[in-house]
Amino acid sequence: MRKKFFVNKVNREKRLEFAKTYQNKDREFWNKVIFSDESKFNIFGSDGRRTVWRKKKLRTPAKSFSTDVSAEKLGLGGDFVFQQDNDPKHTAYNTKNWLLYNVPGQLHTPPQSPDMNPIEHLWRILENSIRGRQASNLAEFIDILQKAWEEISPAMTKNLVDSMPRRLQAVIDAKGFPTKY
Repeated sequence: MRKKFFVNKVNREKRLEFAKTYQNKDREFWNKVIFSDESKFNIFGSDGRRTVWRKKKLRTPAKSFSTDVSAEKLGLGGDFVFQQDNDPKHTAYNTKNWLLYNVPGQLHTPPQSPDMNPIEHLWRILENSIRGRQASNLAEFIDILQKAWEEISPAMTKNLVDSMPRRLQAVIDAKGFPTKY
């Protein structure tokens, strides 16, 4: 049995409202959505966590950020929608400001909604694919990840995107509670 995540009452209501708003969007709409998320992969079974301490109001050095991300460089043009959750990295002032001027269409999924983001399944597929593969250094580990990523078929990603109407209907049926997705 899969463990379900907790969703508080306020976020259940937001999930339900989002699902009702977007449930009738067609395949063409969902095919233009760039789903975003992050996942952490660890070499040698480490949890990979690092904590960085800094004084309040001390800025992160600009050299820590990449400025070369653009729709044009990704070959997307301007006809896309960028999906994001409410992760603090996405709601930070600088991020919101950058998105405002560089990303024409945005889709904000409600908090506590991993079941409404098909990329979560991609992470699981990738994790399962690399399980048991051994790397002796970081370069090998990156190579394993890249090869596993390339093994994910376009048909698989299409099926995940095509699942959006079903995912949203499941949220509606569950009255905002977590779903099987």
